[in-house]
Amino acid sequence: MAGDDASLTERGKSAVAKAKTLKERFDATHAGRTLERYNDRNGSVIAGGIAFFSLTSIAAGLLIAVTLASWFIAGDEELRDTIFEFIDDAIPGVVATEDESGLVDPAALAPTAVTGVVGAVAFLILFNTAARYISGMRMGVWAMLQVDDRTPLQGKLRDFAALLGIALMVLLGVGLQIATSVVANEVANLLFDSAPQEWAVRLSGIAVLYVVDMAFAAIVLVFLGGVRLPRRYVLTTLAVAALGMAVLRQVMSLIIQGVSDNAVLAPFAGILTLLLFTNYTARIMLYSAAFLGTYRRSGPLAKEELSPAFAAFVRDDARASITEAGTGVVTIDTGPRHPDLLLERDSEDVVSVSLAPVVGEPWSAMRSPSLRAAERYAALSLASIARDAHGVEGRLVVHSARDLWLPDVTMAHDEDSEHPFVLLVSGEELARFSRASDAREAAVYLAAPIEELTQSILEPDGGALLGTPDGGLQRIGDRVRSWLRR
Repeated sequence: MAGDDASLTERGKSAVAKAKTLKERFDATHAGRTLERYNDRNGSVIAGGIAFFSLTSIAAGLLIAVTLASWFIAGDEELRDTIFEFIDDAIPGVVATEDESGLVDPAALAPTAVTGVVGAVAFLILFNTAARYISGMRMGVWAMLQVDDRTPLQGKLRDFAALLGIALMVLLGVGLQIATSVVANEVANLLFDSAPQEWAVRLSGIAVLYVVDMAFAAIVLVFLGGVRLPRRYVLTTLAVAALGMAVLRQVMSLIIQGVSDNAVLAPFAGILTLLLFTNYTARIMLYSAAFLGTYRRSGPLAKEELSPAFAAFVRDDARASITEAGTGVVTIDTGPRHPDLLLERDSEDVVSVSLAPVVGEPWSAMRSPSLRAAERYAALSLASIARDAHGVEGRLVVHSARDLWLPDVTMAHDEDSEHPFVLLVSGEELARFSRASDAREAAVYLAAPIEELTQSILEPDGGALLGTPDGGLQRIGDRVRSWLRR
């Protein structure tokens, strides 16, 4: 019996140890870092506050919409109704109808007079009230992105600009919805000689709302949050966020339909649905911001963070080994005849690549906020070793004439005594180097895909990326790679 108890205890300890190991592995993944960032910044509490602000902000925004409509579309009740129908579709629970309750009744809204000083001040106060929701979203996104380097005035101006952008987005959405409806009618009459099916009209409306959701996510994350990451990565995040909002909207619509016949819940269904919708919309935006904010890992560098393509090039082509001393320094051991490479990330999340000669102290050759950019420099530093290992004759000479630089790449110089040569992509710093020749060469390859770089390294003439173009003509200038920057 005692032996069975001991066996059960050991199995329990083993299960707990495995669970801890799995949790540590998950915490090290991007999804794990996202959840950790969201929880550490109290994302759920922030989302609740944003939802609270939405009640007064959306009501103020609708009143502004009515006021502007009285100026620009006076007498066109059909267009006015179309705008409110679009808003009701986009934000469930905000517009009261004959069948459903909502936050406001469009028929009861009256335009605000903006004549005189008092009217102008009242309109500005109304505009500021409408911007509170945007302000809450901005501060929440900044918390997830760890951005706080803007002044309150800059933040408020961004809020006002974002509010105007959302108003324009609604008008464009209404226009797209009308256009898709007209196209659906024409196609149905042309092909079937009948009115379009309900599912086709509904599908076109969902497609328009999806585009609007992506635009809203772009305003929140890119404009308000100031995200500066690879375009492909940001677009994927925006698309997933818009999909989440579309699913959430359909769920909220089902909730409204489910409680509309309940005598107790029906009067409050619209407001409760609006609170739920804005709360979970804010959560989607905050999760997206946390996901983007943890794109680059913080803390000491680990060899598991190296990209598979770069690690394969080091092992298989350069015949070098990757080791980790446990101090956050990843060492690429090239053997006794060549300098080792040291990759390290400091407290400011900047990755440096240093060369450690056989005799003497290591010296830092480049620094970059992007690990992927550091990998590209390290790959080129291993070029001669990889070419010797593969029997490629001739020394690799990178022809770094200015007309061969990647699009939008420029080089600057500052007073940094250790890394004075700065490489910029679209005006933003990508890396800085200790030698001008390294910076000029990096202008050719630093924003290119790592697979293309390693392939060109093993070409006798440097390939299409690093070699001299045939006849002196530029072969890469027309290939826009600047959006691939890391």
